[in-house]
Amino acid sequence: MLVTIELADDEVLVALKRPEGYEDTHPKLVAEDAIREDWPEYRTIHGDEIKTPG
Repeated sequence: MLVTIELADDEVLVALKRPEGYEDTHPKLVAEDAIREDWPEYRTIHGDEIKTPG
């Protein structure tokens, strides 16, 4: 799936991979649980890291 998102320089986008047992869990609850150091997989992108072409 490809999604286009506008991200301001002071915003951070976080992509969380749902581990086993979280398949039917609401995204907000997944995010709350993910605020732990032992979450198995995640990615972050900061707005100022994204460069537009040209």
